[in-house]
Amino acid sequence: MKVIAIDPWDCGCNECMAGEYVPLHLATDEQIGDLLAGRLRNYMGRDISFEVVMVYVPGTSRFVSGLGEVKVRYENWDGHVKTWSVDPYRAGLAA
Repeated sequence: MKVIAIDPWDCGCNECMAGEYVPLHLATDEQIGDLLAGRLRNYMGRDISFEVVMVYVPGTSRFVSGLGEVKVRYENWDGHVKTWSVDPYRAGLAA
């Protein structure tokens, strides 16, 4: 079954168990990238924020996103904040 949405971190619903949705803590970097690109629905019921570290390309006058670090920050329903890094290349965010 194809994943169509990302659910809350601690979700255990039937759709997650069937493979139609994936809880955030089990989402792959590729699925996080698909969420950002709008290819997966956000069913978390919370905002999720991303911090992208921009990298200066030596010898040019430009900054490139996605070559640095991408951090995901998610506040759970109980107010507990979870933060982790996503590989920008695997998430399809690298320039």
